[in-house]
Amino acid sequence: MHLRNEITNFLQNPNETFNEAWERFKDLLRQCPHHGFSELHQLDTFYNALNTNDQDALDSAAGENFLDKIPRECLSIIESKSK
Repeated sequence: MHLRNEITNFLQNPNETFNEAWERFKDLLRQCPHHGFSELHQLDTFYNALNTNDQDALDSAAGENFLDKIPRECLSIIESKSK
């Protein structure tokens, strides 16, 4: 249950890069394989945990509101941004 709360309350740390935040978020998901969160819920949680600059960068890469994309497209954008 503790890891589920960590996933739900995930926040990008002040000095954490986008890539570091994404890797840390994925690690939490891997540590809790039965978290039960849909892909959409995971993406929503991650996006809303980011600082404004990184949210804007994702919106810009999406060409619209990032969360209006389908999950597969969102993941593709995140993966290309985190390289």
